[in-house]
Amino acid sequence: MKIALYELYKALKSKVLLILFVALFLLNLALSATYTPVLGVPDECIREINKVYLSTSEEEKLSVAESIANKYIKDNVLQNIFPDKKYEDKLNRVKNYNTTIRNIKSEAEQRSKPSVFSKENSFTQLSFKDIFTAYNNVIENKPSFYPDYGTERYINSADTDLMMLVFVLMLTVIVCCRDKMTGMAAVIRQTPKGRIHSAGAKLIACFLLTVTSAVLLYGTVLLTGTIRFGLGDLSRCIQSIPQFTLCNINMTVGEYLVIHFLFKTSAFFIVVVVMMIICTFLKNVAAAFAVISVCSGVSIWLYTSISDISAYNILKYINFCCFISPHQLFYRYYHLNIFGKPVSALTVCVITTVIILIMALLIYFAVYCSRRAISASGKISEIFSYITVKRKLSANFVVNEVYKTAIAGKALLVLVVVAVIGFCNYQNMSAGYDSEQKRYDSYVAQIGGEVTDETLLFLENEKLEFENIKLRYEELLTQTPAESDYESYNKELNDITKKLDYENAFNKICDRVSVIKSDKNSNLQLVFEEGFNRLLSVNGYKDDFLMCILATIALVLCISPMIAFDNQRGLTKLLRTTEKGRIKRFAIDGVITLVISAIVFVAVWLPEFVFVMNNYKLSFLDAPLQSITALYGMQTNETILQYIIRVYLIRFFSMLACGFFMLCVSKLSANLITAFSVNILLFVLPLGLCVVSESFVVIWICPYLSGTAERSASPANLIITVIIFIGLILVAGGEGVKKAVEKIGKRF
Repeated sequence: MKIALYELYKALKSKVLLILFVALFLLNLALSATYTPVLGVPDECIREINKVYLSTSEEEKLSVAESIANKYIKDNVLQNIFPDKKYEDKLNRVKNYNTTIRNIKSEAEQRSKPSVFSKENSFTQLSFKDIFTAYNNVIENKPSFYPDYGTERYINSADTDLMMLVFVLMLTVIVCCRDKMTGMAAVIRQTPKGRIHSAGAKLIACFLLTVTSAVLLYGTVLLTGTIRFGLGDLSRCIQSIPQFTLCNINMTVGEYLVIHFLFKTSAFFIVVVVMMIICTFLKNVAAAFAVISVCSGVSIWLYTSISDISAYNILKYINFCCFISPHQLFYRYYHLNIFGKPVSALTVCVITTVIILIMALLIYFAVYCSRRAISASGKISEIFSYITVKRKLSANFVVNEVYKTAIAGKALLVLVVVAVIGFCNYQNMSAGYDSEQKRYDSYVAQIGGEVTDETLLFLENEKLEFENIKLRYEELLTQTPAESDYESYNKELNDITKKLDYENAFNKICDRVSVIKSDKNSNLQLVFEEGFNRLLSVNGYKDDFLMCILATIALVLCISPMIAFDNQRGLTKLLRTTEKGRIKRFAIDGVITLVISAIVFVAVWLPEFVFVMNNYKLSFLDAPLQSITALYGMQTNETILQYIIRVYLIRFFSMLACGFFMLCVSKLSANLITAFSVNILLFVLPLGLCVVSESFVVIWICPYLSGTAERSASPANLIITVIIFIGLILVAGGEGVKKAVEKIGKRF
């Protein structure tokens, strides 16, 4: 126990870990305090609705909410006040709960009966029997609707999950790798309690800190939700929350909140154990970060890309993304095909969690107690060691810096992996065209460009044609063709139906032309928009944020060790005594950083650009930017081509700035862990938050990397970002900057 307390003391003594947790805690508190469940609706309105809801009948709740909302919002229409949450639909889901469950059971009972289309005891038949019995315990429940914005925030806190993941990552690396960095790991292993006892002590310390951080972070979310919106009656059945109306488990809201926390905490502890195995097995801290990043990326990819009906759906439910999102297991009943038998996904997940935890603990103790835990890190190191031996020795400072970064620092390997990921991403990309978009583009192909009298005449003729076709269609439906005319009748009916399929696209074209004609800027044109939307990350495309995350992770792995590794081993003090060990060394590392940043930019964004060029129509590049519907409100005189060039230049220079910023952090960091921690906190975490929520889309470097700066970032954000960058460069430059300023002063 003393060893465990000592490991806990060492972890708490780490300034990096404490600063990281405080930063995450304050960030989590700020996001929870500024969370807006419904745009335009103040907290006071929601709290007043919540107060009267508990004493209001289900039939009167909608009218009561509308009358209260009228006090706070003018021209109130209830559906407009709650546009994203669909307030009325949620209320109706709870009101119609018993009818919905009975319908599900009735349909399942009908489909479970033998038929010519399904064999006796087939998986399909067993599935419907399973669904029929799954809701027996909850069919008589009486849910009561309540605006559960506090519980919704707690249940769907993906941003807090991401912060928690970053914290446990840094916690594991600090606890497991710090002794290796200082050389104490080999000494500790020689003591009587230096193996299994030491391994258990580190595990206990990580467990206690994981539980404590989870209580503080998720407790903050729950507390702010309670203060701002309230939680309602916690003794209500879980089906009272509209998100859980199809849950088949009989429990209260309060019980679920506890289960939700226990699931998340257990999931993160499993993640901690797996990370401890990786950190113990690998000698290099950078390698540990890289492997953990790859494992996390694979798990996220499996969870997001595999559908529930896929044959591989079991892979969706046995990874950590599912473990830390328990509401996905509880909000409805779902089963998996396990050897031809339907088994609840929740049951599979719980059993898998226990098995993975036991196996992970056994593997961790085995790896920690083996000699492998101290040895070099496998075949990759052997390959790079071979290259080290075979290379020609050189006294050239530039050659040695390049070699140290590319070969010894594994930057070359990281760049190759990023290029492979970019290529695979290109192979798996899909255009995402739906039939209606294709019909819309077919009209643009005919009348695209400037709206002229010929365009209006075309639309008028097309409108008349649709009217005539509708009349003919109604006429055909009233006819009963002779047997000899049946083939021609069906052919004409099918042709008319195909033409009518174009009506929605035609209406969109007409609406767009009306907007163009009514706009003061008569130069607007009708253009193909889907490709531009994808290039510029507008109209719902968030792929650029995922690419930004990949790019920044690559930069963190390549650049963070460049100077921090020398600082950690005391080599920087030695190098500073040489002729080129100060200003020139920092300048050479800066050039290497810019080259790495440029390569990462090309490897990440080129596949997307090439794909769009090959699969989308990008005509009318000389049209005004406002010709794109999503960018109609932009205050600029640029053409589409000029704006695309500017966006990609901003992305490119932002990537270079990020790389140089990371180099400055590396120079100021005393060791690798500090460099990795700061860079992950400043770059990877904000971009991850952009994916799970929109809180960071307009803040820091995110809008510039994603190409949304012109549409979202304020001038103040740009000024603050530039000041931070310049300040860090001046601090990192140190004496070199001072001497350069003195030389410039002497010349003038």
